[in-house]
Amino acid sequence: MNRRRESEITTDTGTDSSLGCRINIESLLFVIFLLILSIFSLAGGKPLFQSLVRMRLTLGTLFILPFFVFIVIVLRKWRRLRKMVVEWWVIIGVLAGYESLKDLHANWITHLLRIAPKDGAMKAIDSFLFTKPLPLLMQNWSDQLFIDTMWIFYIWVYYLFPVCLMGYLYFVVGDESEFRRLRRGLVIVLLGGYIGYILVPVAGPLFTIGAQFTQPILTKPVLKKLVFDTLRYNWDCFPSLHTAVPWLFTFLLWRRGSWCLRSLCLIAAAGVTLSTVVLRFHYGIDLIAGLVWAASVAVLIGKTERYSWQVRVPKLFEKRINGG
Repeated sequence: MNRRRESEITTDTGTDSSLGCRINIESLLFVIFLLILSIFSLAGGKPLFQSLVRMRLTLGTLFILPFFVFIVIVLRKWRRLRKMVVEWWVIIGVLAGYESLKDLHANWITHLLRIAPKDGAMKAIDSFLFTKPLPLLMQNWSDQLFIDTMWIFYIWVYYLFPVCLMGYLYFVVGDESEFRRLRRGLVIVLLGGYIGYILVPVAGPLFTIGAQFTQPILTKPVLKKLVFDTLRYNWDCFPSLHTAVPWLFTFLLWRRGSWCLRSLCLIAAAGVTLSTVVLRFHYGIDLIAGLVWAASVAVLIGKTERYSWQVRVPKLFEKRINGG
């Protein structure tokens, strides 16, 4: 699909009155996710959203965006600035929804569904594939400088690289077509991952077989505080979204991005994926599931690019959904 056609499709808001408006599929998926989250919020007697000061991922994104806005002002690309809210709201919404889900609702939902933790099955699969859980095989990769590097990949690269990459494509390059492909893929891969977290609850090797590690990680207390206590709910390992998100971006940009962009994506994806097992947060099967999920979403987007990826909604919701 050429860029002109993509632009024509994705900027159509369907103001043809009687039938309502058209919105992109990722926005519709987020609205559905929000409605479901609202039901659980009412049923559980908890707020829908976590307080903003505790939503670190959302705040991080909101902190980065002004830098790109400054670049747009310097470049005098006013059209991109005018469309920023319409193009970016679903990304902010998905991140805020995730953080509220993990902090307020996810554990309660899993308990409500009476789904038992699946760490035993994950350990068995890892033992079948690798002779023992993969993190145990890699526990000697514990040089402090290497561990510190893995920490950077696990926290900062994973959470900041996707937003920076999408901001670069949208604000600096002005490639709205590629930006929307990444946005679409990100929303689908995240929402699918959230469902996996709830239906296949896995705590991870660091918190279930930690006593079996004979080689200690000096940064373990720091990682436990920063990641497990503040950025995770109890069972967010299967599939590994730390694997799925950077590999999804790598797959989507591999044929279209420059060699420099592809190299950055490959380094980010490989580094983040490696960090998940070196730091003992994921089993090997979590990584495989994340990679398969990322590849599936990338294939889905690639095979359906000829479609508009838009749906028609009643006019009643037009202003609310499209930011009017």
